[in-house]
Amino acid sequence: MDRFSFFFAFYGLILGLAVAELLGGFAGIVRAHALKKLEAQTALVALLTFVLICATWVDTFTMDRAITLNFGATKVSFQAQADAPSCAECGSIMVRNGSCYKCLNCGSTSGCS
Repeated sequence: MDRFSFFFAFYGLILGLAVAELLGGFAGIVRAHALKKLEAQTALVALLTFVLICATWVDTFTMDRAITLNFGATKVSFQAQADAPSCAECGSIMVRNGSCYKCLNCGSTSGCS
């Protein structure tokens, strides 16, 4: 198992536990027969939270090249590229690819060949 696979498995576990907690709370409301007391705003916040958790998981999977891990010193660091432009095609933040930038989401480049 390479470093990213280990990190992604651990991160997926944490996000999975968050989803389980969210669904467990909803199940508690159903078991208490309090579903009628659940207002639309609460249901929408729960749905938004679920979507954000899933989006975070997908974003982590697509950013596999921007994450560096050093297990020798038990230190995890993320390569921050504050000067990286956003992709003209999809809007994601691009990563450095030599002297140019490449989008990890859609594969487009910043004009280099």
